Amino acid sequence: MTQITGKHFAIEVPEDATNIEICNYGENDTLEYMHHIDGIAAYAMDDLPPGTWRFLFATGTATEEDARTVVERYGKGWKDYNIYHAHKHIPYGLAIDSLETLLRSKGLDENKNYAIIEKL
Repeated sequence: MTQITGKHFAIEVPEDATNIEICNYGENDTLEYMHHIDGIAAYAMDDLPPGTWRFLFATGTATEEDARTVVERYGKGWKDYNIYHAHKHIPYGLAIDSLETLLRSKGLDENKNYAIIEKL
């Protein structure tokens, strides 16, 4: 689990993960999802740290609207989180492109699938 903003976190999930949700069966919330292992449907659970969590979206199926819930506005566009571009101050026209730079800036592979969750 990687913190990508003050209250947003990314957890790598399989590319084919579906039915992603946050559940609570007692003490702590868990991230739960379905995926396939050798063609067989499997159910997976990842315990989350203490607190209350909300699932926002998976990056593999993220929309422009999804990305806007996480990335920051910059001028008339969206922030470029690339460290090597920080001095240029050139905003992205699309929030989804900004999200990719945010993931990269945290050492994550933007080509992998991540469940983006929010700590409430």
